[in-house]
Amino acid sequence: MFPISSASLTTPADVAPAHTDPVADAPPASASIDLSPVANFLLTLSQSREELTQLRTALANGAQPREVAASLNDTTQNIVNAINLLPSVDFNQAQSLTPSLLNSLAQSLLQPALSDHATPAQRLARIGVTLQAPLLSDATGGLSLDNEVLRAAFHRQPQRTMQALQDTLDHFSGVAKRYAEQLSAAGNREAETQAARPQPSLTPADVAANTRLDLARAELDQLAQHPWPETAADRLAAQRATLEQPPHT
Repeated sequence: MFPISSASLTTPADVAPAHTDPVADAPPASASIDLSPVANFLLTLSQSREELTQLRTALANGAQPREVAASLNDTTQNIVNAINLLPSVDFNQAQSLTPSLLNSLAQSLLQPALSDHATPAQRLARIGVTLQAPLLSDATGGLSLDNEVLRAAFHRQPQRTMQALQDTLDHFSGVAKRYAEQLSAAGNREAETQAARPQPSLTPADVAANTRLDLARAELDQLAQHPWPETAADRLAAQRATLEQPPHT
């Protein structure tokens, strides 16, 4: 249902990955994975969540805060890029008036939480991620990252900064999953509607074309069972033998 594209992700620097086998972890040289925008976005969120967990573990195990901050910047930038690469209009949707995933995510950032009445966008701005105003050509703006603000927030409150990013990942994942479910339900309804519609009857031209195809198939079957002789002489002999056969009684 989803047409698609692929995006490259940056692995956090100076942080040991979950698997360290260079052979098992190396992707094939010609590997190319195509995903739908929604699936690709969910994959990015999942990978970013794993990276954030690794960063927290590295920090707890005594990693240098400067190195963790640099890796946190890469992870955050990947999330921002994943948002900005989403199409502002999903042309493959069964219902073209349905808001795109980008629009749904942007609108969700502006909804205040019940606890402190702060919007997710306001909490993200504290760590350097801001929601941009839409351009003239787009209905929805993307995100931008201020590296200096993120670095300062991390050095001031590292755990709180990483928790804010974790909350953002959970929030985006919930919105994207609900969007995927709605898109899938809309596609199923469209398929059921198409199946329920009466199929148009064949025109005389269609019937004639089908007849020609049937005759051609019959001739091919006949040739497969009784192939023509290879030479003209053999062909004439075969025709003469056929003519000389007595009629059936």
